[in-house]
Amino acid sequence: MEINIVIVLVIVSAITLPALILKIKANQKKKKKLEILKNYAKESGFQITDCERIEKIYLGVDKNAKMCFYINFSTNNRILVDLNSIKQCKVYEAARSANTSNGRSKIIEKVELQFLPKDNKEAKISLEFFNIENGDFQIAEELLLTRKWEGIINKIISEKSS
Repeated sequence: MEINIVIVLVIVSAITLPALILKIKANQKKKKKLEILKNYAKESGFQITDCERIEKIYLGVDKNAKMCFYINFSTNNRILVDLNSIKQCKVYEAARSANTSNGRSKIIEKVELQFLPKDNKEAKISLEFFNIENGDFQIAEELLLTRKWEGIINKIISEKSS
């Protein structure tokens, strides 16, 4: 009877231990990437006050200095946006219609946060969160979270400087 318990414990451990190790390693990678974002802000003289991970992308803001930090670890793209020079942030969604077995469907091809500058002579700044051309084949939480951050960033933009 005791041998059966030992065998069951060994089998359960053999099944759960690798999954647990993978989970721990994934969390360590996320923490390391978050530290890279925080160091990017710190090296620029700022401090992240709010941040979020959206798949392979880390986005953060320094609400006090009105700065936005973006790192896309797939493309190694880093962008720093001074929100003091921005009049509006908006979600840009490129989509097309396609025929499917259920009728017409909307296929999202690209999702970006676009920053429109106060000076119309300056170019808009785009932060890419999803692009079907880069191998992003299925949109998950990108659209929902970009809409959330559109609101957060527009609130920061509209606040009076201290």
